[in-house]
Amino acid sequence: MSIVIVGFIWPNGSRCRWNAAIAFASYLDRNEGIYASKNVLELGAGGGLPGIVASLNGARRVSPESST
Repeated sequence: MSIVIVGFIWPNGSRCRWNAAIAFASYLDRNEGIYASKNVLELGAGGGLPGIVASLNGARRVSPESST
């Protein structure tokens, strides 16, 4: 899977959330066996990217956290 994100800077100047999300999503993409056919709870994971990857790779259900 190829992940491309058009980045932006948060009002506080932070970008590290996106970098962490990309790294974690890549990890999940390489290790489908740890969550395939399981329920996934996503908490504060960089705009939902890891949850999207988990959902596309066979997670039974992904429940994202919403901080808005």
